[in-house]
Amino acid sequence: MTLFSELRRRNLFHVVLLYVTAGWLLLELNAMLVDYADMPVWVLRFVFAMLIIAFPLAIGISWFYEITPGGLRRESSVDPADSITKQTGARLLRLALLSVLGVCLLNLLRFALD
Repeated sequence: MTLFSELRRRNLFHVVLLYVTAGWLLLELNAMLVDYADMPVWVLRFVFAMLIIAFPLAIGISWFYEITPGGLRRESSVDPADSITKQTGARLLRLALLSVLGVCLLNLLRFALD
């Protein structure tokens, strides 16, 4: 098994895509709050720093654990025949697309408010 196929099997690419898009949505929401709710700018910097710090944790969880109907389980303890990685990957991709849609809606709202 090649490294690329192992990364695909563990849904690492989908997790990274979801993490980046959800982080983008969170940063856009915080930027809006900084602009319109008079929050201090350091809040936005803090959220960005926490996203950077938590990124390796998300990668590690994606590598070592698998989402099953019974919850998170160690990847080594899940029988490959019972694995639902394809369904999980599809769900992660849908969540990433919803995050991008949320970013677009927030930007439209920000445009309407200006």
